[in-house]
Amino acid sequence: GYFPIVKSIVGEAAWDQLVRGFYRDHASQTPLFTELASEFLDYLANEHEPAPAEPEFIVELAHYEWVEGALQLAPDPEPDARLNDGDLLAQAPQLSSVAWLLSYNWPVHEISAAQQPTEPLAEPAHFLIYRSTENKIVFNRLNQVSARLLQLIGEPHNRVTGQAALEQIAS
Repeated sequence: GYFPIVKSIVGEAAWDQLVRGFYRDHASQTPLFTELASEFLDYLANEHEPAPAEPEFIVELAHYEWVEGALQLAPDPEPDARLNDGDLLAQAPQLSSVAWLLSYNWPVHEISAAQQPTEPLAEPAHFLIYRSTENKIVFNRLNQVSARLLQLIGEPHNRVTGQAALEQIAS
């Protein structure tokens, strides 16, 4: 199921309380079973009152765990015919709808029941998480430059060529 690391960290009793609180207090916006994890994440982030012993990173960790299932269920992207020649410098590439650029203040990729941070990172951790053509979910940690490049080309209202994006980063 969803959120196995979160469940292992908070423990069985606290997890049961979280789930009961979700069913009791959250007014779901969808009747779809496949959207239940997204609704639970919304509950954790916006409605849930954390217990004093609950780690601060739980919402970010839950989001990181949710991404894998959400990308599996995401509709296939429409191919961009404008990029058929592969010239990413001269054209304005865009991120696929199944490639998500995400940033976290906690080291979510390292958290486990045995390894729990007590302080957020000095700089956010950036990831490109995507569904491959073989339907595998791939988690790539990015450096600041790569994250900024993908942020620039990922803005749909800001269609810049690859060359312009690289020049913007260089300046």
